[in-house]
Amino acid sequence: PLMGHPCTLRVVALSGCYARKEACKMLSQNMGMIASFSRAFTEGMLVTQSEEDFTKTLDESCEAIFQASRSPGRKEMQLAKVRQQEGFFAALDQSGGSTRQALRRYGVDDKAYTGEAEMMDRMHEMRSRI
Repeated sequence: PLMGHPCTLRVVALSGCYARKEACKMLSQNMGMIASFSRAFTEGMLVTQSEEDFTKTLDESCEAIFQASRSPGRKEMQLAKVRQQEGFFAALDQSGGSTRQALRRYGVDDKAYTGEAEMMDRMHEMRSRI
């Protein structure tokens, strides 16, 4: 899908014939989409409203559409990936002195680093590449 393409930042969604509440619900279920809701945005705004009521309706519309199209946080993105994408968890944990062995298996000779800090730097490079 388009949202999965690495060059795609956002996709703009129209509200179509849906009421604001329904359009926002559908928008919020599509990560990366933002709203271009003209009809749904102006829903409930009337020429006969007082300035106070009109402003209240405008504020409610802005907040609802903003919340529906905001980018999810990192934790929400991770949760969505776990729920929706196939895959597995990889625990990249070296404990009990296995770091040197893991680096050797990766092709990093013991002479490629000096001391614990450099060894962990090489391990970080390996993990980052993975």
